[in-house]
Amino acid sequence: MEKEMGAKKDKRLVREALTRSLSMVYPSVEAFEKELLSGRRLSFYFGIDPTSSHLHLGHAAGLWTLRRFQDLGHKAILLIGDFTARVGDPTDKMAPRQPLTPKQIKENWKTFKKQVSRILNFSGENAAQVRYNSEWFGKMKFEDFFKSLLGAFSVQNLLERADFKKRLEEHKSIELREFIYPLLQGWDGRELGVNVEIGGRDQIFNMNVGRAFRDQVWKDNFFVAVKLLVDSNTGKKLSKTEASLVNLDDSPGEMFGRVMAMPDGMISGVAELSTSMPLDEIRKLKEFDNPRDAKLALAFEVVKTYCSEKNAEKARKDWKKIFSERDVNNADIPYLEVGKLPLLDVVLKTGVVKSKSEARRLIAQGGVHVEGAALKDPHMAPSFSGGETIRVGKRHFFRAKVK
Repeated sequence: MEKEMGAKKDKRLVREALTRSLSMVYPSVEAFEKELLSGRRLSFYFGIDPTSSHLHLGHAAGLWTLRRFQDLGHKAILLIGDFTARVGDPTDKMAPRQPLTPKQIKENWKTFKKQVSRILNFSGENAAQVRYNSEWFGKMKFEDFFKSLLGAFSVQNLLERADFKKRLEEHKSIELREFIYPLLQGWDGRELGVNVEIGGRDQIFNMNVGRAFRDQVWKDNFFVAVKLLVDSNTGKKLSKTEASLVNLDDSPGEMFGRVMAMPDGMISGVAELSTSMPLDEIRKLKEFDNPRDAKLALAFEVVKTYCSEKNAEKARKDWKKIFSERDVNNADIPYLEVGKLPLLDVVLKTGVVKSKSEARRLIAQGGVHVEGAALKDPHMAPSFSGGETIRVGKRHFFRAKVK
């Protein structure tokens, strides 16, 4: 364990780190608080499997938790699960996840550090580190895998996972690679030599495995479960396919528009979990009579947090021009290079939809407009001269660009 640097014993900052965004601390909040106030520097890590090239506000909840402990002087590690992404985390899934190839994984995590640098501090005396779990799993001998990982837990232990239990009750299969995923995630913390793992509330089982592995070698181990970003009205998490899911590398205008498209029940959760907005300002969001006004304030804060205040001002101004003043012509909206493409390909190029079937459905429903006219033939190639306004869905606007 690292002891060369001390940690801050600021009671106010410790209290905020222990209350904001957290769902559970194991073994107890009291023991963890005592450790934090001791001044001993602890090591924390938060892991992300690169199953996509975009990080989003759901990831930001764990990253902001890690940043708060980093600000207290503790060691912060971002772990990229480039090996575990090949296995696939079964959490919350009632069917096996599709594993990715090493090439897909490498392509996905290429920009992770740049995206995460909008939250974690990678410079200075207490700079965050980036590690990859292929460092140890890529070298692990088969004998060690059997002895150290498979030999540490029983089948009964692993069947305690709620999603595994549910699958068995519904006579659905569990693949062996999924069965060992908790062991792989648990082993990460032991290799990193950390005291604390941070993860979502849906990762509690896996984090318990990790704490058990670390307890075999050293004591004073904890895990911190972060609240999930859910709609408070429905209890549902935002899906990666939702148009309102905000990616950390979205443009300011896209980021602003996606927050405005979120369900009203997401307002407080996003503010608390995915921004650095002060808690008293978050409480004020609930005082707005109109949820739209609260979302305007939140959208400004999100863009300010991940881009800049200048970008937030501009994004708010452009959003109001488009949606309040209906002045699309004078708004600063992104250009889209169109050429002589079928409408289906034009829609796919916007990135608003993720598949051809989704694009066809949107077109058939009259959700694609060029200069205000709905186009419903996915095979037609619209005639663009440049400068035309293209609307995809209700909230996504583009300006046609022709070479």
